[in-house]
Amino acid sequence: MGIELLALFGASLAGTGLGLLVSAVATTQERAVFAVPLLLLPQILFSELAIPDNLYSDVVAAAEKAMPVHWAFRVFEESAALEPRWHMVALFLLVLLAMGVALVAAATVALIPRREIVT
Repeated sequence: MGIELLALFGASLAGTGLGLLVSAVATTQERAVFAVPLLLLPQILFSELAIPDNLYSDVVAAAEKAMPVHWAFRVFEESAALEPRWHMVALFLLVLLAMGVALVAAATVALIPRREIVT
């Protein structure tokens, strides 16, 4: 139960970071609203819930690894196995939490006011 809570925390951290990054980078509200489906649909498609991974091409398999939902799914899948490989669960959790922290950090950096240099 604790592993699953950590996976949910990591997924929510990554989702929050992604949302903050979109709002920090978008210059208008319309652009932010437009970007959300473009970022969420690949999350759903690459989670292996919609399309099995044996149907992926090499490019899609590589893009899947950039999605936080992929790593959360891997944590749940591996921890629910009859004989879980705990070192793999820990690795998947580490990647998921690192993605969440990186997205929040990127949003923070994007919010730092930029100084204009007047010459």
